[in-house]
Amino acid sequence: MRGALLGEPELQFGRGRHVDPRFGLLELGPADSEAPAAPRTINVGVIGTQETIEGVTSWLKRCRKPIAARAEAKQPNLFPPFPGFTADVGFESELAFDSRNQRTLAPRDIRGLAKIADLNARVEAAAAMFVEEMRPICDRAIPHVIVCVPPLELLQLFTPKPGASGVHQLHDVLKARAMVHPVPVQYVLPGTYDESKLRKQNTVTGRPRQQQDEATRAWNLHTALYYKAGGYPWALVRQPSDLQTCFIGISFYKENDESLATSLAQVFNERGEGVIVRGGPAKISKADRQPYLPRDDAERLLRDALGQYRGEHRHLPARVVIHKTSRFTAEEIEGLEAAADADHVDMLELVTVGPSSSRFFTPRHGPPLRGTHVVLDDRSQLLYTTGSVPFYETYPGPYVPAPLGIALDSAELAPQRHATELLSLTKLNWNHSRLDGRDPITTLAARAIGNILRHVAPGAPIGKRYGFYM
Repeated sequence: MRGALLGEPELQFGRGRHVDPRFGLLELGPADSEAPAAPRTINVGVIGTQETIEGVTSWLKRCRKPIAARAEAKQPNLFPPFPGFTADVGFESELAFDSRNQRTLAPRDIRGLAKIADLNARVEAAAAMFVEEMRPICDRAIPHVIVCVPPLELLQLFTPKPGASGVHQLHDVLKARAMVHPVPVQYVLPGTYDESKLRKQNTVTGRPRQQQDEATRAWNLHTALYYKAGGYPWALVRQPSDLQTCFIGISFYKENDESLATSLAQVFNERGEGVIVRGGPAKISKADRQPYLPRDDAERLLRDALGQYRGEHRHLPARVVIHKTSRFTAEEIEGLEAAADADHVDMLELVTVGPSSSRFFTPRHGPPLRGTHVVLDDRSQLLYTTGSVPFYETYPGPYVPAPLGIALDSAELAPQRHATELLSLTKLNWNHSRLDGRDPITTLAARAIGNILRHVAPGAPIGKRYGFYM
């Protein structure tokens, strides 16, 4: 066993590199700042009640101007000010609102949902209300993103009874149903734009959220809007000598009828571009009750993923790294290797990534540093992707950090290379802008996509960009 501290990976921005997403944007601009297709103006549609539309648009317009950092913050690097969202600073973009792209939900329709006895049917009906209002917006002129803002009165209709299980989330059902329209959805809760509503929101939803300062909320939401509009806020640093690599996350989920789990894949490059690939049925292992892919389905899944990659990039990668949260079976390895060989991929590496019950303690006061890497043997290692962050001079998380367990089921590069890549991939979460992401975007996105695709009928069209699922 040996340990080391990995340096915080740098990110690529428009005019240089930085370790922190927010300071990189503040000082260097977005990664695609010089690209002609970068979103200089983001046209935003909004759907909600009159109150929530006015609330969220007023706040977003206020975010055009700088928002001060949290006054009492002792760690200024952890709580930087928001620079405003204009063409001159930060994201170098601006939001555009048009009243013709705003649709109001009728209060009587919201009240009518209460008459639907089944809670999941009520969620479906609420999602249908939003999706129906998207139609006239998209028929007129497709915006870059549609912001859906449910009121507290609507959210209160979905509060599950104590002990209830299997209750669908409006966020997931709405995004699944909205795929009939070619525009990503941004789901915004009242506590995001009006912090006075957070306490009641937590009570209504039964999913408590910690209060974030206003600047942090602005950073997170505008990062998501910029990415969904087709922009690239930041990118991973790629050395010229590196092989062209694509990262794939594989996960499993149960479909709405609780049928056997189905697989999916998420393909990323250094800019965080994601291409969604829906796989076939999975099986349950008799040995450990874990889902897995039969040999032919594993081959088909990777062939489909590589085909999507080739369609996007006009070439195939030289190296493919697949992350999965359960160990790769012999059948899966055989099928994935067959797909890689058929498409002449030079290097295929299979890595299991998941929670670990192991903990390490340091002689210093406080949690281990983010980037603490422990190699247990040639195949097994641990990596703290959360922990104390030197750039912040503190530990930014609310809970005791736990490391990720990493198993190299089939790998050619050194363990430290894989750990460094996983640490970098925790920084491609476009819903988050701080250095405290626990999971790499590959497995994080694969799980989030499964939560939404379980509400999409098999064979139905799905959004191909990751922006439709986040």
